Amino acid sequence: MTKDELGELIDKSNAYYSICSLIDNNRGRKVIIRPSGVQTFLANRLAWATAQLLGLFFDGNDSTHTGTALHIAADHFYQNKIQGKVASFKECMLVSARAIRYMCKANERYSIYCEAKRLFVLYYEHALLQNPLYSEMPCGIELDEWLEVKGTLDRIEVDEYGEHIVVDIKTSASNVYGTKVEEPTKLVELKSQKTLFEKNIKEQFKPLNSEKRLKKTSDERKVEIEKEIQKLENELELQLSLFNEKIKPLEDEVAHQQYLNDCIAAKAKYGFQLAIYAMLYQIETGVEIHKARIELLVKTKEPKLRVFEFELDDLKVKVDAILLHIKEVLEYWNNGVPASVLFGFNPESFRGSELKEFLDF
Repeated sequence: MTKDELGELIDKSNAYYSICSLIDNNRGRKVIIRPSGVQTFLANRLAWATAQLLGLFFDGNDSTHTGTALHIAADHFYQNKIQGKVASFKECMLVSARAIRYMCKANERYSIYCEAKRLFVLYYEHALLQNPLYSEMPCGIELDEWLEVKGTLDRIEVDEYGEHIVVDIKTSASNVYGTKVEEPTKLVELKSQKTLFEKNIKEQFKPLNSEKRLKKTSDERKVEIEKEIQKLENELELQLSLFNEKIKPLEDEVAHQQYLNDCIAAKAKYGFQLAIYAMLYQIETGVEIHKARIELLVKTKEPKLRVFEFELDDLKVKVDAILLHIKEVLEYWNNGVPASVLFGFNPESFRGSELKEFLDF
């Protein structure tokens, strides 16, 4: 069902209950829980239900198509690398271009291709360094005869210790930031002292340069001025170097702590999806995964690639409970509890934001 078809079926004056009524008419069918949808269920149940139970499909936008095109190029590279080959950048983008031709409208293809290429230029250098075991691996498990958890994980990597890592490529217009780390007092003071010292030294240059430019200044004096300026420059270089030696390790510590906070934010945003993939992979292969990696391509004017790694064990403990909770909710629904009771809409969540045009929240 498309958005336009939904609009024709519902009572616009009572849209929420109309949508819930349509969902209720779909009881008794097999339900597939997608790992990428679990976060949506937790944030916005109605958005999840319209997609998974009603089959509502929103036309792919440029952002979705760009992400798909990038994934296709990356998968082609990794499938070749798994076989011991190195696919060229041009070859990967050719495969992506063929896919774009079939999934996009004619007037959208060029812009989608250009944006995917712009991102893949950055990603390709990163991909050369990776050690993939699987790429675009389908996996799934039945929770009941009417309920299945199913998806396709982006990639499994093997690290230097032989541990398997579940990896997911994301594209986004916005970066991921955790709680901002405040600079320690010592660092603030050192930076202030450095700035003040540099300012004082540069003030000493001014009268010397002014005197040097005067016509009445003798050649002998100009030579002396040059020596004084050189002495000041040497002093400036030395002191700034000493300041930087003290500042750099403190800045590195702040940057490291900020990265850890950013990883926490990435884990909060994407963690459950990867924890479910890790569970499915373990069931499929018997190999346990403890770590996840998000490769985030930020679509700014100058694209950025940010890599976040985090542990999964704490989330994996919660995954079983979450999946059982979803199953329990669906059992209530199948047994006649109305969708309007079970699937509320959260207007504060960006997930399912396309529904807001129908709902008066």
